[in-house]
Amino acid sequence: MLQRTFALVQRSLRVDCRDIRPHLFRMGLPAIFIITLMLMQADRQLQSAPGRDLMGWLALYDYIFVTFAAATFFATAIVEEREQQTLGLLRMAGVGPLTLLGGKWLPRMWSGILLLVVQIPFTMLCITLGGVMWHQVYAMFVCLLAYLLMVGGIALLCSVLSRSISAACGWTTAIIVLLHVGVWMIAYTFSWGPRGWKMDWLAEFLGANRLFTIFEVSFAESAWSYQVWTNLAVGAILIGASVLAFHLLQDRQDDEAGRGLLATLTGDSRTRKHHNRAWASAPLFWQGMQQVAGGPIFLVGRMFFHLFVVMVLLAWMSSFRNRIDEDEIAGVMIAWGIFAFVLEGAYLAAQVFRIEIANQTWSTLCMLPKSLSEIVYPRLGGASLALLPTASLVAMGILIELRDFVRALDDDEFWLVLFFFSSLIALGWHLTTLFSITIDWSAWPISIFLATVVVILGGFFSIFMVDAMTSGNEEPFVWFLGFCNWMLVAVIHAVILERLRARLGA
Repeated sequence: MLQRTFALVQRSLRVDCRDIRPHLFRMGLPAIFIITLMLMQADRQLQSAPGRDLMGWLALYDYIFVTFAAATFFATAIVEEREQQTLGLLRMAGVGPLTLLGGKWLPRMWSGILLLVVQIPFTMLCITLGGVMWHQVYAMFVCLLAYLLMVGGIALLCSVLSRSISAACGWTTAIIVLLHVGVWMIAYTFSWGPRGWKMDWLAEFLGANRLFTIFEVSFAESAWSYQVWTNLAVGAILIGASVLAFHLLQDRQDDEAGRGLLATLTGDSRTRKHHNRAWASAPLFWQGMQQVAGGPIFLVGRMFFHLFVVMVLLAWMSSFRNRIDEDEIAGVMIAWGIFAFVLEGAYLAAQVFRIEIANQTWSTLCMLPKSLSEIVYPRLGGASLALLPTASLVAMGILIELRDFVRALDDDEFWLVLFFFSSLIALGWHLTTLFSITIDWSAWPISIFLATVVVILGGFFSIFMVDAMTSGNEEPFVWFLGFCNWMLVAVIHAVILERLRARLGA
């Protein structure tokens, strides 16, 4: 068993070393830190305890990158073999469940460790600048390693139970987000309760809260804290559950095992049978709505979900104060609506053509007696209906504060912000679509990261850099950057059409 495990680990490490994408991902972390260092130096923030401030940013970036790696890279460990229908071949070769899980998961964990190790030179820089001690650095790395094991266990379990890479990444992301938001809201809600219930043990479970404690000036605790031991325990339990679940699933029929437990419980959109007939007047529009957006029932479910999230946020806010006014209700609806609108748009942009390409049906679809534009745009329009729930939520928030909104229309800064951020969103969505039809390794999550996150961070860093180097009159530069973004959108739009046309011969 160990010989087969080492063989799989060795092969995975060789593939990882020869592929440029993992190296680019690891290079992105120090690149962002260097940009942060330049911005802080330009803004003259490196004065009081600069090492501690930089170390805090470094820990934050590490935490975000580890979380993203778990939701993308780690979550594809087993499901990529299931999606490529090679699990049966591996079992025929005598590869057992424990061997397969170890051989596919351990190299990914090693990549996560390398993601932290690459920050050691910058850690030395922070210590040299002052404000941070060696025991704080040690506690930070122990905290991040424990968190890495826990989210790696979550990703492994979702990878075992899911049918497709999209489902595994989606479930991993949802669980990690709910873990953070749920623990944070429950802990703080109970701490403000009438009886003053203490939920410190729950808040200390999160690695993010532990990092805040580590970088306090008076920190003198042991690195092996409650958060470390609980994260390690949860990670070990999840790994054991993954092995048990894989044992149970591998004995099923190939089609049933390939479907996955999560798809069986929730009904994967690719396996659901649509009994309603396509619209005769707009069949491609109907196909995009059903295949990508999920259909009318799914749209209604999304609307209720977003309203539920708004109600939960308002209930949590009410624990701090006795009364919630209309401004706060509208603010929560608009803020959550815009946040969900951007994320759902990025997901749809990654899936709108990726589904057809992954299922090798794009060439068949383009055999219709229609031009490429007549196929692409109706499908895109049908998929865009998935944004109606979040757009409706924003519209309801605007209606509540309609008078203030009309007054804001006369403000030049409102149009500047709208123009610039809409260009960033459009550029991010177009890059997401382009990457999703270009790359094959964790296509949609990597596409969303490379496009949306990088574009938005790049836009913010550009504005902050100009603001730090000028007297504060950055409005002309923002207008110019917005125009450049829209020109890039037009160019990338044409490139996407060419890539889709080139896929016909693939």
